[in-house]
Amino acid sequence: MENWHWSLIAGILFLIITIFLVVFNQKITFGAVASFIVAVFGMYHAMRSKP
Repeated sequence: MENWHWSLIAGILFLIITIFLVVFNQKITFGAVASFIVAVFGMYHAMRSKP
């Protein structure tokens, strides 16, 4: 597996964590926002590094 695969997987994982945190807390917390930013950055990085 190449590096961009890992970025994409990490992005999707953090997106799931974000959704879980929002649903669990019933509000948007700092952790959820931070997780979402990491997820978006990871997916953006994956799309840019994709051959």
